[in-house]
Amino acid sequence: MLAIARCVRSAGRLVNSPTPITAKFMAPFVQSGVRQVSIKRVPVPQSDEEFITKDSRTMNNAHFLAFGAHRRIKQMAEFWGVVPAAVPEFPVLVNLVASFGPTRFDTVYRGNRLTADQIGLEPPQVQFPLDKTPRTLANGPAASNPWTLLLIDAGPARSTSPQPQRLHWMVANIPSNDISQGETLVDYTPAYPADGGDHCFVFVLMQQSDAPLSVSSVKTDDFNASTFIQENNLKPYGLSFYQAGEEVIEETVNENKVKRDYPSKYGGF
Repeated sequence: MLAIARCVRSAGRLVNSPTPITAKFMAPFVQSGVRQVSIKRVPVPQSDEEFITKDSRTMNNAHFLAFGAHRRIKQMAEFWGVVPAAVPEFPVLVNLVASFGPTRFDTVYRGNRLTADQIGLEPPQVQFPLDKTPRTLANGPAASNPWTLLLIDAGPARSTSPQPQRLHWMVANIPSNDISQGETLVDYTPAYPADGGDHCFVFVLMQQSDAPLSVSSVKTDDFNASTFIQENNLKPYGLSFYQAGEEVIEETVNENKVKRDYPSKYGGF
């Protein structure tokens, strides 16, 4: 009887408590955040070195997508005004890798800075994997269709409106993923600001329709990438860009993981 009385008294205290029973039992979880999902927005890093903890040069498309690198490129392209001011918005589904030298710091990522000495006079080595064909290709060009590569000077970084563009390189009718077998329609010119300013230089990889791409004349000094893509029925899938110019920005390499400007459920590297 004594045990029953104690239970009754305990139940009475719970019923008459000003704090609901569920709130009492859930309070530790609410305080610790175990049961809550919160997304904290943080400033976008202004140098790509803050993102680098894996070498994207070795990634196939499956790893590229799994690690969320395509989302990171989109984030940085929007932050630096590459999208939509220079090129139209599109799903980045192919790991486009352009390297001006042997190290990862000579590689074009997502807005990292390269010096004139790194860029040099020769075109970069460009590669892209063909595994995990983008799903959107199922309703578009066949996976075996050739590719076109553009390198443009998109003008000053952080532009909110389209800027005059200069075409620095165009290789079309690339079979499979062998750039060397493509047809150079515009010879490479060193992609560094001629006016001494600070510019964004953008690589865009696009898949062609069935017909070979044939361009009779291209105005390299008055180029518009978005118009060119639309007029030639091209489907962009790869994007990378770098910054170059006279502006000096101190950068340090952070090999630790940093928070992203999108929900952590997307993962990252």
